[in-house]
Amino acid sequence: MTQEQQEDRQPLQNRAEHPLEKVIGTTASEDSSAGAGVHDDVPESPEAKLAREESAFDAELAQEVAPPWPHGERNAADERRRADDGLGGQGLGWTGIVLSILAFFMFPVILGIAGVAFGYFSYRQGAHTLGIWAMVLGGLAVLGALLFSPYFVR
Repeated sequence: MTQEQQEDRQPLQNRAEHPLEKVIGTTASEDSSAGAGVHDDVPESPEAKLAREESAFDAELAQEVAPPWPHGERNAADERRRADDGLGGQGLGWTGIVLSILAFFMFPVILGIAGVAFGYFSYRQGAHTLGIWAMVLGGLAVLGALLFSPYFVR
């Protein structure tokens, strides 16, 4: 072992300024006297003595990096979102799809625009697929009515 490694392995009694002594206010001699007399008749192995001395130097002096989790800070909007379970907007989406399909057969401009509006509101509330389908079908019904209606008028 080099001289530096031997100095690093010195017991706490020989070190004057150990960080834990400053925090706790005790020295290693006080700590070792607390456990004396428990197993005085059993000799300590060199490995156990080395492990005990090394464990005296191990101290976690770090702080958590992540911010603390806000356990109790929930507002009413969060509770409503959790209560919906992702079902918000599905009723609007299905209504928009029904209106958009009906727009192909009767009142295409009125029902098609209503289907697009219901689809948009459905999309905004979380039923993305239903909302997109309702908007596309309603838009196609209105576009088809506007493009083909001149051919059916005499």
